[in-house]
Amino acid sequence: MKKLLFTPILLFLLISHAFAEEENELTATSRISPRTLTVGEQFTLTITLNYPSAEYVNVLTPPFPPSLNADRFVIFPRIIDSEPHTIIEFRFTANAPGRISLDSFTILTPAGIVDTSPFVFNIYSADSVNFTPRIFWEGAPRTITAGERVTLTLRANGWNAQQPPPSFFMPVVPRGVILSLSSVSPEERESGIAAKFTLIPLTSGDFRLPARSLQHGNTRFEIPSLFIRIN
Repeated sequence: MKKLLFTPILLFLLISHAFAEEENELTATSRISPRTLTVGEQFTLTITLNYPSAEYVNVLTPPFPPSLNADRFVIFPRIIDSEPHTIIEFRFTANAPGRISLDSFTILTPAGIVDTSPFVFNIYSADSVNFTPRIFWEGAPRTITAGERVTLTLRANGWNAQQPPPSFFMPVVPRGVILSLSSVSPEERESGIAAKFTLIPLTSGDFRLPARSLQHGNTRFEIPSLFIRIN
């Protein structure tokens, strides 16, 4: 009986043919987290590749400047929208403030080669940056009925979804209402939802939350007031 031997080259060609049959164009998308980068704090560069076999992916990196330290590099598979993808993750730490420019990363797969866009990082010193994202109440009703349960959503545009936690935004609860924190999923945090609250007014009248200014590290949150009429 003859045995069929799968050499590495044959396996490489089979994977390349299977990907080609799907007629998917090889693409790589990138994101940086957090959005505000400071000296001495680790940040992550994540590249998402629409290729299913992470074990056959290689990356050619551009030269890193002396002010940028590469702390970690991993490649692993992930299912996104029911489709297999490959995640390439770099973790860096900058040791000096200023602007850092990186050329494209080249990604090699059996299905082809793709380059990322070049990157420009602005690194701030810890004592110089004061980041103020736009924060607002999203979809808050103008009037509700006593006893009705509603969800109040506090959303921020352009912020670090890793911190602070939703409990940081919990206000002082006015009299005559029940106000509690609601759970926020990681996907909602990434989309910009800072916190969600469940409101149950017990009596008719006016529900008011005054404007507040909160400081978390080098980030200042200017939270607007909220007024709801209770029927």
